[in-house]
Amino acid sequence: MAALSGKTILVTRASDQARELRERLAALGANVYEVPTLVIVPVRGDELMALDAALRELCAGAFDAVLVTSANSVVFVCERAVQLGLWERAQGARFYAVGPATAQALVARGVVAPILADEAIGESLVRKVTETLGESLTGKRLLLPRAREGRRELVTELAAHGARLDVVTVYDTVPVTGGPGLPTTPADWVTFASPSAVKAFVGRFGRPLAKVACIGPVTAKAAESLGLVVAAMARDHTSAGLVEAIVAAQG
Repeated sequence: MAALSGKTILVTRASDQARELRERLAALGANVYEVPTLVIVPVRGDELMALDAALRELCAGAFDAVLVTSANSVVFVCERAVQLGLWERAQGARFYAVGPATAQALVARGVVAPILADEAIGESLVRKVTETLGESLTGKRLLLPRAREGRRELVTELAAHGARLDVVTVYDTVPVTGGPGLPTTPADWVTFASPSAVKAFVGRFGRPLAKVACIGPVTAKAAESLGLVVAAMARDHTSAGLVEAIVAAQG
């Protein structure tokens, strides 16, 4: 019998990002039910102009490194750079990545050997940056393209080391208020891949009765802050790691 046979599992990722997780769960016999909690949209107007300016400066050598904290940031930065005809030059910059999925997204778009943080959290990224650029980052200019509601801790820690940090918003996450609701049969598990997804789910449906599985510690912390009990957390902060954590928690 497959490891997750007969289990109903909710996938809360945006519909265009849920495929890998859905397929991995289904391959193990799970009944997968998609309940997208977020829509991910690129910035416009002045924020898009700020991104364009940052990309031009990057290509001119103004930044010592680019810090990327999600695969979504990779997608939007790359797409815009391609539109501007800048990606071929931009991809040669020094890139740091939080988590293997982010690193894989960079490699898939031509970035050679992005520097990967030891853990998929911002604090680990700071340690990796100081290991490679020096404990004092005074005089170092870093580019941080990210979601509108990124964690402040990363910015604070880098500033404490003396870095000049350019934070550029490249996308926004908008809670889904309509569309598919919860299944009529009780779910066994609900999966979360970001703090925003947890907040959006609880805001729309309340606290889930199902067991909670999170892709990493930042997401788990957000879940716990809303009163959820996390039953499984991925060690490898990817879709594959999330599935492995659920299977392990099943016993």
